[in-house]
Amino acid sequence: SWALAGAGLVGLIPSDSFRVASAAVPLEGRDAPPSGLQELVAAIPPSVDGGPQARITSYVGAHGEQLFEVAITGTSNQAYGSTENPFDLAGNLAAYAGIDSQSVSAALAAMEDAGIEPGDAVVFAGYSQGALVAAAIAGTGRFDTKGLVSIGGPIDAEKLRGELQKQEGRSGQAAPIIEIQHREDPIVGLQGLAPDGTDSTVVFADADALSPLDDDPLAAHSQARYLETAGLADASGDPALDAARSELLGAYEGLEVEEANLYTVERLDPLPEPGEAVDEANRLIEEKFAPITTGLKPDDIKI
Repeated sequence: SWALAGAGLVGLIPSDSFRVASAAVPLEGRDAPPSGLQELVAAIPPSVDGGPQARITSYVGAHGEQLFEVAITGTSNQAYGSTENPFDLAGNLAAYAGIDSQSVSAALAAMEDAGIEPGDAVVFAGYSQGALVAAAIAGTGRFDTKGLVSIGGPIDAEKLRGELQKQEGRSGQAAPIIEIQHREDPIVGLQGLAPDGTDSTVVFADADALSPLDDDPLAAHSQARYLETAGLADASGDPALDAARSELLGAYEGLEVEEANLYTVERLDPLPEPGEAVDEANRLIEEKFAPITTGLKPDDIKI
């Protein structure tokens, strides 16, 4: 409707139409399924504005079995819908609020381009906003989720477990959810109460375990630090984590890498800059109401 379009013009609803580009890029350091959490989360692209937001790797088995690994990056742009990058603050807000019109839809567009169809087996990994996106997609029930790893993501594991249980009622399998969190990371605090391990396997770690933190308030949220922490988690020997990790990696058993692609998704119609948005909204309102207001005289308006 024109009202919805007008709301978008004043900065509420950026475009949810996207352009998808892909490039075949082999996984760095491995040509086989991941052997641990660190290798899995290393597949997540760096959060760089203009760079790829997802890496999708397909695996195949000798008898035609297929699995897709979808690794999704975090916020890489601080604008609100006014650039081509859907992994911005508008995407963050939409993913956090459970609205799929921005980064979630962008990731789904990449998955569609990769040939992932409803019911296909998928392992998800996500960093920060990418973890929110991964959890949102896994929770839709469109795909056969085999597991999800979140690093630095304020996901709602209780809600996701409930959605997965509805799906697992059909498959009889429980998909592992593994959360890796730094105690000093303010972003993971956005999920509210800290997870208690009932719905997910949680790794709590100190962000400065391998190198000291600097004065940056978001240093503990660093993607590079989370990659290091994933390695520490692999070596921890914690029985609960080892069980969840083995279950997750079991989805890859008997499979080989088929291809790995990086995906860059862009908005087709970013919002105008704020000043332009207001001008355009005013123009639109005048245009829509002109047939009603044209010819009115002051005496015609009763208060």
